[in-house]
Amino acid sequence: IESSIRSSVKEFLGRMWLDISNPKLILYIDNEKRGIISTNRAGYKVILASIPGIKEINGKKALVVPLRTTGSLKKAKKLL
Repeated sequence: IESSIRSSVKEFLGRMWLDISNPKLILYIDNEKRGIISTNRAGYKVILASIPGIKEINGKKALVVPLRTTGSLKKAKKLL
């Protein structure tokens, strides 16, 4: 999943913005199909803008929908 996010950012805005935003999949709950993507302040809009570019994950069609943005990992875990 993380590699799909990273490749979408790279295709959409290039290598420079991929390095700036540095997206990481912190937590993924497989049975609920929910997860937490971590980035920095400079990169969160980049991640949100490039998420619609994700069409496949591990060779299967996928649709990634951002539910919420938050400033802390603690609050993000509560929202899951």
